[in-house]
Amino acid sequence: MGCPLTTMLDDSIHEALLAVPGITSVDIHLVWYPQWGPERMSRYAKMALGIH
Repeated sequence: MGCPLTTMLDDSIHEALLAVPGITSVDIHLVWYPQWGPERMSRYAKMALGIH
């Protein structure tokens, strides 16, 4: 919530989905719960990003 990239992400998702044959409309619903945090990352994702 409050991410300055929310509009850009919405637009990018919308464009990507409309580019798929057969999809004629897109309705995006952002979900703010449960909150994301680094503890939700897999062990491998943390290793790739150098998070210990």
